[in-house]
Amino acid sequence: MYDRLVLQGTETEDTCLVNIQFESGAMANVTINQFQKPNISEFTFIGTEGNLRLEHSVLSFADDDSGHPKDRHDYMDGLVPMEAHQARFALQANAMLDALEGKPCHLATLQDARQNLKIAIAAKKSWQDRTIVSLEH
Repeated sequence: MYDRLVLQGTETEDTCLVNIQFESGAMANVTINQFQKPNISEFTFIGTEGNLRLEHSVLSFADDDSGHPKDRHDYMDGLVPMEAHQARFALQANAMLDALEGKPCHLATLQDARQNLKIAIAAKKSWQDRTIVSLEH
């Protein structure tokens, strides 16, 4: 599900909600809300032994109903919000430069990027057609 709720003057969506069920039975939920307050970027992976959640730069793992994650790490801890925002882009840019120079980097492979694009297009089609869309491997 997606929509352009706030960003005026463009055809770009600024909000999306995606539920995914993988062939293995694992599930994921993606919530992204840009240009609104609060700006939300949240990925939740639902597993049989716990849930993994990434909220902006905070990765947490929970395996009980206490409401408190068993493990939590903020990868931008200690940075002011604007520095954290700029740091994310700097990490991506530096990794891309490393890749172009033939150095090891941790970017997604072209195959991963292609699969990611297929999922995004399928999510959009699912919402437009109001149907469940299955992807081939």
